[in-house]
Amino acid sequence: MVAVHSPTPPLRRPPRLRVARSPEWLVGYRQRSVCTDGLIVVVAVLAAHIVRVDSEFRISAAVAPSGVEWLFALSMVVAWLVSLATEEVWDGRVLGTGGTEYRRILLASGVLFAVVGIVGYLTLADLVRGYLLVALPIGAIGLLVGHWAWRRRLIAVGRREPWR
Repeated sequence: MVAVHSPTPPLRRPPRLRVARSPEWLVGYRQRSVCTDGLIVVVAVLAAHIVRVDSEFRISAAVAPSGVEWLFALSMVVAWLVSLATEEVWDGRVLGTGGTEYRRILLASGVLFAVVGIVGYLTLADLVRGYLLVALPIGAIGLLVGHWAWRRRLIAVGRREPWR
């Protein structure tokens, strides 16, 4: 007896793709974390925009009416949030873990301000000094404390749907 093979293989249905969904508690936790981080970054940049540090490191407070300085402040907020997102601070595998999360916050902030500091030095922009001396410490510490507080909340209520 001779086996007859079909010239075309039988049609197979492709396997169904399964979309992994984040648990509800993680979605809420991420949203609150992103909103808190955004608020902290805005406050830190606004503080640096108001506080001026001159070349002799004298501190004064003045809101600059210059449109260019406001544009710089807005771009700093956006760049900082993009830096945090690029470093995957809000990734579900990292969010709420502690050490790795804090390291990523410091790395994202440090790299951004290193670039800003280098550009400020090369362009002799006095405006950057205030951001390095005011926004970086306020923002980095604020971000760390914010993530620490949300993590404490997560641990306190357990993972039994803490956001309802």
